[in-house]
Amino acid sequence: MLRSLDHMLGRSTFDPRIRSAFESGEVASLLEDFDFPSAVRKSLCQLEADSFEVFARQAYQWILSHTGPEDAGPDPWPTQGLPEVPKRAQRRGQAA
Repeated sequence: MLRSLDHMLGRSTFDPRIRSAFESGEVASLLEDFDFPSAVRKSLCQLEADSFEVFARQAYQWILSHTGPEDAGPDPWPTQGLPEVPKRAQRRGQAA
């Protein structure tokens, strides 16, 4: 569930539809776009917040109180998703 919240919050930084959905009271439809279980969506829809930031903080606290941080899964390795460094550059200690 924390991954779903992280995905939603990350997307909200560049997708204005996320905040717009919250501001227009469409929290249920907003949460459906992410992998929140239906019971969690129902509970998160009941949170009362006057801003998206407050909603995000409350959602985070609710999820932690009902699942715990271990459900977040392991943190990705910092280089995960980066292109491979050419062998020649590795020998010289350089990044490509």
